[in-house]
Amino acid sequence: MTHLLPYAIKHGRFIHIGEVNSGLRCGCECPACGQPLVAKKGKRNVHHFAHHTDHNCAYGLESTLHYLAKSILQSGSHLMLPPVCLPRQDQALYQASAFYYDQVKLEKGMGGVIPDLIVEKGKYQLLIEIKVSHPVDKAKLWRIRRKGILAVEINASAIFKSLFAQAGQFNEERFKQLLIAGISYKNWLHHPRLQSTTYRLKLQSEKKKVLHRHFNGYHLYAVNHCPLKKRYWKSGYQAGKTYAKVWQDCQHCPHCLQIEFEKAYVAYQEVPQQARWVYCWGHLVDK
Repeated sequence: MTHLLPYAIKHGRFIHIGEVNSGLRCGCECPACGQPLVAKKGKRNVHHFAHHTDHNCAYGLESTLHYLAKSILQSGSHLMLPPVCLPRQDQALYQASAFYYDQVKLEKGMGGVIPDLIVEKGKYQLLIEIKVSHPVDKAKLWRIRRKGILAVEINASAIFKSLFAQAGQFNEERFKQLLIAGISYKNWLHHPRLQSTTYRLKLQSEKKKVLHRHFNGYHLYAVNHCPLKKRYWKSGYQAGKTYAKVWQDCQHCPHCLQIEFEKAYVAYQEVPQQARWVYCWGHLVDK
């Protein structure tokens, strides 16, 4: 049901299914492809728009949610932002807070970066990306982080799906509430303080070399001297010393800041290969 269109275009503006008559006489068009839509307002199914022909448009809902989210934020004055946490950490460096703004710029270019919205309050700026079908790609994310400005991504598609899961229908007012006040549907693309904290922590971390062992058809990727002391080598010259398995332990450990991979080019793209280093700050916990 989450693919059903609750909005359409009529006379150049977005209009809700509840504002039009049933059938083709609603005079509405698809927000994405411009094809005629039929307003289906029966008694059994959720009221929605559908294409008049068998034309299959995959971007109608995406365009609708994108436009609706930007419209809500453009007419608003504040946005709740999620807490700022280190990788694999539940405890927040900075708690969730509200960003108040009095100026909104839609798809305004910023030297190679065109975010969906830029909201401002005095000298402070916040870049906002609306996620519907695809997250921000790596190239755009890199350019955003180079700017050093607060940037957050809002998952409008997840909000839309949660409304159907909870109530079986779309509620614009509830969508607005979750878009503005909900923090579960937002994640940081860039936060300068998180970047600086992560950088300082990386300088203090122990850079542990990943050891690769292969025996009896089994590959082991491990690092020595694990501060959690969960595993001990039972034989060899390392017998009695602690270690951790990279994928079973380090990958999910709150003290693992980063796993660094050896990279290679595959089909003209740089992709990670084997793990080479683990940055661990577990030794700092008791200091």
